[in-house]
Amino acid sequence: MIQLNPYTDLNSQDIEHSLRSLCKVWDFWTFERLIDSLKRKEYKFYYKTDINSQIWTGCLFIYKVFSISDVIYFFIFEEYRRKKIGLQFLEDYWKSYCLSTEEKIILEVRASNHSAIKTYSKFGMRMISKRRKYYRDGEDALIFIKDRH
Repeated sequence: MIQLNPYTDLNSQDIEHSLRSLCKVWDFWTFERLIDSLKRKEYKFYYKTDINSQIWTGCLFIYKVFSISDVIYFFIFEEYRRKKIGLQFLEDYWKSYCLSTEEKIILEVRASNHSAIKTYSKFGMRMISKRRKYYRDGEDALIFIKDRH
């Protein structure tokens, strides 16, 4: 079983270690920038753990402005992929933080990331736009949104 957790304790050594590990994967955020962002109320970070082992299965980093949750980063660890954990994560976030507030979720995804696109589509997101050559390597980004409509 997987549990959704909001990140609130900036002093936790276990969380700090996990966030430092994630920053090694992200080439666009340093640990210091991530911590500074998490101190601001408009940034939200959620992680999922296996309830039995408390091992992280994935994370969701959100920039919330008005009624929009802009997904900055969504990641499921390799060993937990293809188990519907990503879909469950998004559904849990939606039910817990968006459903009652007229909120929307928006995100960019690489055009070549077919697995993620499939998950977002199953979640009820729809593609609304394309950003040409959005990524450093020149690949396009597809923009997806989910709202109550």
